[in-house]
This record gives sequence, C-alpha cells and structure tokens, in this order.
Amino acid sequence: MAEAQHTGTSASAGDGIAISGLNEALDTNYLDLQPEDQSLLAKATRLIAGAVGKCFKPRQILVILRLLKAITFCFLILTICADIMYIVFVEFIASNAIGEQLGGVRDTIIRVYG
Repeated sequence: MAEAQHTGTSASAGDGIAISGLNEALDTNYLDLQPEDQSLLAKATRLIAGAVGKCFKPRQILVILRLLKAITFCFLILTICADIMYIVFVEFIASNAIGEQLGGVRDTIIRVYG
C-alpha cells in the first residue's frame, strides 16, 4: 500500500485521491450557473459563494460540517432518550388515568414510530 507523499504544498493519498489544496483559498469561479443568468437568485448564489470563498478554506468547511454532524447526532441521541423516558414514566409508572390524559396509546405510538 502506498504511503502519502509530502512534497511542497501538494500531497497525494495512496488510493489516488489528490489531497492538495485544502489549505488554499476556495475557488468560487466554477458555480453551476449559466454566465448570462442575471436573476436575483443567481446573483445571491454568486454573492454567498464569493463571501464563503473569501472567509473559509476547504479544510475549515470540512471541520464545520463535521461539527454540525456531531451536534446533530448528539441531539438525535437526546431525543431518543427523552422519548424512552416519556414511555417509561407515563406507560409503566403512572396510572392509566394519567396516561389517557396525556394522549394514551396514540401518543406513545407516535413517539416510538414517528
């Protein structure tokens, strides 16, 4: 298996994927827009892409996306824990009258499958 080579500012991974340029400025010239398109949405897309390209490098964008993914996963786990706590407290500990006031079986099914 080939090792990554570090020569100057560019490097290549062993599986043939070039990893150079992650610390360079983001090139925003290649957008999926027609050059003659001057609509409001096209202008907004060019403006936002230009601003992001000036503020962030590709490596920073990857880090931000990984952080967002981790935060999303944490909130998913917290939601699952809250649903399990609700089911335990309402269905198994509370009386049937309280369970009916809080939505009964329908609410539990929505929490489990919804």
